[in-house]
Amino acid sequence: MTEPSRRVAKEPMVRQVLDSLRALPGYLLDIAPVVLTGLAMIVLAPGVVVSLVFFADRFRAAEVAVYLMAIFGVVYIRRDIARVHRRRASAVDTDSRLPALQYFTPSRAALGKEFSASVADAACLHHRDGDPLEEVRRTAEQIAEATPPRHWSGTSRRVRHEVAHVLIAHLGGGTIISAHVVHDENVAIGGSVHSSGDGTGSTGEQTEWAAAKISIAGDVQDNLDGVRDWGSRTDMEQAVGRLTQLLAWGAAPAGHDGPLTFEGLLLTARVEVELALRQHAEAVAAIARRLEDSPTPLTERDLSDLWPKPDSLPLLDTRFPVGQAATSEP
Repeated sequence: MTEPSRRVAKEPMVRQVLDSLRALPGYLLDIAPVVLTGLAMIVLAPGVVVSLVFFADRFRAAEVAVYLMAIFGVVYIRRDIARVHRRRASAVDTDSRLPALQYFTPSRAALGKEFSASVADAACLHHRDGDPLEEVRRTAEQIAEATPPRHWSGTSRRVRHEVAHVLIAHLGGGTIISAHVVHDENVAIGGSVHSSGDGTGSTGEQTEWAAAKISIAGDVQDNLDGVRDWGSRTDMEQAVGRLTQLLAWGAAPAGHDGPLTFEGLLLTARVEVELALRQHAEAVAAIARRLEDSPTPLTERDLSDLWPKPDSLPLLDTRFPVGQAATSEP
């Protein structure tokens, strides 16, 4: 290897070391509370001796307690320093070129109070640690301006989305095993609904059609609420698989009179789900309130008093003309 080649090979390593050294103050700031707490335990250990002398038959018992408390303090410091380092490392595991010390800094903490976590992260990755906070903030503002509103971070939006899955599953003959909404605002998954396919049909075509409508129900409710974001992406991927299965079978489900195409099946499914959600808007609101107030997942039994009455259920066998979804009125 020539001398210039050696110099080029060493530059990334040198740069990484310098980046880590510049980030060291932020790293020390992260671990300072841990170290101070552990040192306090060690320093206060002698005080424990004085207290235990009055209650122990022998001084040896108090002495052992001191040793144990001091050891606990050291273990506490070591454990939490390792935890801080793992947190830093996991935050940058998608880019091994970034040193773990570079990520969680006072600038990142300040941005997290003004912007969403994803925007703050992206802004920090455009700068090196130690850059003026105002520069990083301007970058975050530019990214935020080009980012659509994150409706998914609103609890009420997540609740109504999950309730749509719940209601359509119930109306289709399924049983709600678990319905849950995550109350943390900054989440990737806003909630989950698990229902049994038993009771949704006596043939594979019927159960796949029912499952497809359950999958798209959250997105239909989002559209009714004027929400368009990525919250239904996984649901729609599931719906694509189920509708594709029907196409592979060449099976036209009950309620579909249009051409046996993916677009035709999707449109018919959305029409049926939208009509059901509109018809039972009061039930959607009532279930949403209960789901939002519940700290634990709900089941079919927990919602039994809120289900629509049997005589108010939509006509599931009604055939809807293709194109009705585009002209349906509130």
